[in-house]
Amino acid sequence: MTDYFDFFNIPRAFNLDQQELRRKYISNSKASHPDFFTLENKDKQDAVLRMSTLNNEGYNILSDHRRLVQHILQLEGMMPEEGKAQVPGDFLIQMMDINERLMEAQMDPAAQGLQAIFNDLDQLEEELAHTAQCAKDQWDEDHSGSSLETVRDIFLKQQYLRRLRQQIKSGGSQL
Repeated sequence: MTDYFDFFNIPRAFNLDQQELRRKYISNSKASHPDFFTLENKDKQDAVLRMSTLNNEGYNILSDHRRLVQHILQLEGMMPEEGKAQVPGDFLIQMMDINERLMEAQMDPAAQGLQAIFNDLDQLEEELAHTAQCAKDQWDEDHSGSSLETVRDIFLKQQYLRRLRQQIKSGGSQL
């Protein structure tokens, strides 16, 4: 796996200086744009194309906060394999309650329950975002394992909530 922090020669951090990242991205783009190497041999053109691709991929990942968090978790060996992520049991109990309320709201569309569910989800997401930001700040400061575990757990919860919202928006009754 490519460490895009190393690629851009910037410190590994959740609260990344986006202006510095952009400056390095533009500098790399100018130095390795494939159009400037059209007269070079094939090996040189391929190498430049790989560098340009890494530059673009790295910038896209590090400039998207959700993907940046996932990238750090992967680099630190804290991201479980796809399909093997486990959120804490207390959170799953909370989600079971929300799913039951969603099914009730689907059976009785006249009830105002759906808006209350959205309000509860909004509040939960705000709480998670606040706790995650505190843990990210702490990890940026001291790179402690406990704060990174908190970031991972919250990231997994946020992923779960994102999928739940997508299912609700798509009218999925398979909740």
